[in-house]
Amino acid sequence: MSEKKDAVTTEELKNRLLLLKDVQSEAVRLERVSVLATLARTLIHTDAQRSLDAAQEAFDLANIHPIHDRKLAQSLYALGISNLHLTNYPIAFSQLQEALALYKKLNILVGEAKSTWAIGSTYQYLGAYPEAMEALAEAIIMYKKIGSKQGEAEALETIAIIQQSQQTHEEALEAFRTSFLLYEELGFKNNQAYILNNQAVSYLALNN
Repeated sequence: MSEKKDAVTTEELKNRLLLLKDVQSEAVRLERVSVLATLARTLIHTDAQRSLDAAQEAFDLANIHPIHDRKLAQSLYALGISNLHLTNYPIAFSQLQEALALYKKLNILVGEAKSTWAIGSTYQYLGAYPEAMEALAEAIIMYKKIGSKQGEAEALETIAIIQQSQQTHEEALEAFRTSFLLYEELGFKNNQAYILNNQAVSYLALNN
């Protein structure tokens, strides 16, 4: 996962929700979905259960008629990545597949890319490595189309970790190298350090 800083803080999101709490309108309902889904993503590394709770509330609001497909996709993605972090892999997989289907229907490529990447990560944790590699390769193509170096770097890093686990260390080193260069462009030093550690593992394996 990346170290990219969120545009708004957790406290700002919570304050926004408080302001919207007692306002009853369709526009406010949809805005609350977006704020809750963003809150879920913000909390995912620090409090996965609260992240899941926020994502579930977003989904419940989005699932009220009239249903807004884009907001529903946004909430399903938030649910999927929250469950992924909580190791609820089958549930995460189903929710991410639903999100992907909606993003495809809406022709929202950024949504397709991030959902496909998350599906690839879920396959990885389920031990379905060929399926993971296929999904991650698809995500990279989409990330390149939308110009997301962060998404491309994350997908490449995940591919490298899979290759490393499969003892294909030369391929892993190449994927780590490309990912490292992308993180370097973005200034993500923590991610660079993590990759350097993983590269050391592969170099040691090749020298043994």
